[in-house]
Amino acid sequence: MTLAPPPGSLGGSLAWRGRWRARWRGWHQQGAAAWSRLAAGERRLLALCALVVAGAGSWLAVIEPALTRIERSGEELRRLDAAARDLHALLRQAGPAPAARPAAVSVDALARWLDAAGLAGHYQVVPDESADGAWLITFHRAPAAPLAAWLLAGTAPLPLTLARVALLRQDEAEDASPGQAPGEGLAGSVRLRPILRPER
Repeated sequence: MTLAPPPGSLGGSLAWRGRWRARWRGWHQQGAAAWSRLAAGERRLLALCALVVAGAGSWLAVIEPALTRIERSGEELRRLDAAARDLHALLRQAGPAPAARPAAVSVDALARWLDAAGLAGHYQVVPDESADGAWLITFHRAPAAPLAAWLLAGTAPLPLTLARVALLRQDEAEDASPGQAPGEGLAGSVRLRPILRPER
């Protein structure tokens, strides 16, 4: 079952629309009649006034807010530029960053470290002239298991890091001599370089 809308509401809406259409036609006819009675110069003057009003509306609605935003952006850029100059001046006063220096490591400390790893009597430690604070450890007939464990453990007790490892079996590293059994263990060298620390 469909209920029809009350006849009064539909009729009132149609009557309201009819009245507005009649008024709009009346205004349009009055305007057209007034425009036709104007001289050519008066029409140009009214058209110019309409353009001025439209331009003013465009200025207030679009151009002026955009100019305001541009001005605010310029002020923000000037403020950031001033802050950057202040920061640059502070950095100049602070001076350059402190240079890094190698941590000091002695031969005795390296020897104790190697002896504790079970490599006593199988190495020679000399400073490596290729870099300040670097060391060159040369192994001869070093037992393979302790040497491998020492390499895997890393250089945690000392501020050093592995830079190069060159090891061979002792019988491959030495020349064969008649009547002499080939050597056992490992031979070669390990280069350690310092871990740089900043100056204070």
